[in-house]
This record gives sequence, C-alpha cells and structure tokens, in this order.
Amino acid sequence: MCSDVSSPASSSEWVASRIDSACVDAQGLKILVWFDQPLTGAANIQIFSTGPDFFPSEQGMTDTYEVSRIMTTVVDQLDLVIPVDSMPVGEQIFGNIVVSGEGAHSQVAYLLEVSDCSTTSEPPTNPQNDNTPLIQSATCLPSNQLMIAFEFDRPVLGQYQALVDDIPYQLSSVVSQPAMLFFSGEPPPEGPVLIRLVSALDEVTVFEETHTPPICGGT
Repeated sequence: MCSDVSSPASSSEWVASRIDSACVDAQGLKILVWFDQPLTGAANIQIFSTGPDFFPSEQGMTDTYEVSRIMTTVVDQLDLVIPVDSMPVGEQIFGNIVVSGEGAHSQVAYLLEVSDCSTTSEPPTNPQNDNTPLIQSATCLPSNQLMIAFEFDRPVLGQYQALVDDIPYQLSSVVSQPAMLFFSGEPPPEGPVLIRLVSALDEVTVFEETHTPPICGGT
C-alpha cells in the first residue's frame, strides 16, 4: 500500500529514505519505508534472512526474497507485506530497497532485527558514535564490481547509504561477520575517490575518507 501526496521530487535528485518499521505477524513480514520527499517510479526490494529459509517460492523455501513494485502515483511511503513461514521475532534480515524514478532516485541498505507488529517500538538505531567504522578492504568481484568492506568495533545493526564517488552501493553478505558491512557497486573512475557511509535514519555521515580503490575490469 502506498500513500498519495501532491508532487514528486525534482529532476536528478537523490532522495533519502529509511525503514520506519520491520515487524512480523500472522499476515507476514511487514516493512514500512519512508521517503524524505515524494517519489514515483520502480521500486526493487531485496530481503535476505540470516537464519533458516523463511520465504516460500516455486522451488520451495528460500532465504531470499526479491520483488519489484511500480509506483504509478506519487508517494512518500511504501508499505510492504512479504509472505513468510514462521519467521520469529528477533530474526535478523538484511537487504536493499532501491527506487528509480524520472530524474529522482533513492536507496537504503539495512541490517535489522524483526519486531512484533502487535507491540509499538521505535525504529532500530544506528551505532553510537564510538562504534566507528573503517575500510577493511576494497576488492574487485568476478562481475567487475567493486566491493567495499567496512569494519566496526563491534556487531552492528542499522540502515545506511554507502556512496563511492557519489555512486550508491548495495549491501551484500553480512551473515558470518556481524561487525562488518559489505557494499558493492559499479567501480568509480581510476584514482582517489571519496567514500562515505551515511546513516539513513538521521543522514549523518558516519565515515568519510578519500581512498584509491583497485581498478575493476581494466585491461
């Protein structure tokens, strides 16, 4: 379900987004996404479970759920209900929500614990200031994408936008290393680039560094 509002974001604009809630009840896994400004366009949603396989598919149960939604009207929120099989409260999920519209786009990566929809709770907070990340590695994937690994002092939950030379990156695997976040995306131009990790909840930059990543896909 999407809420209608009056006017979309202006041309070529990055719109901040955040997950207001992620909870489970008898209807399934419910995720509410808020946009700081109204959007229209295509939404691509990726959800991965870190535990057992909870999502039904034609091939049976799986740990991955992906779906696309076309937002034909201008909205400032996206309300998702995802079918799951016995997902418990406290289960950790991660993934990406990407919205591409006419001249405006938004992206948020998340690693969250699922709450109980029957109880009122605040959105999960991002790490405190003393849990400062650093770049653990920057490597090329077989797909020629660049992967950036951010390492924290301790296990981390939260919502982020990772930007490499202002290119938004998507959250990748987080299962086996809870104090690290892995982001991948299109490689930037050769040479030093600015890498930023931004809190999606309050738009505060939690990490910023000029780094020279490897050249991916070069000949």
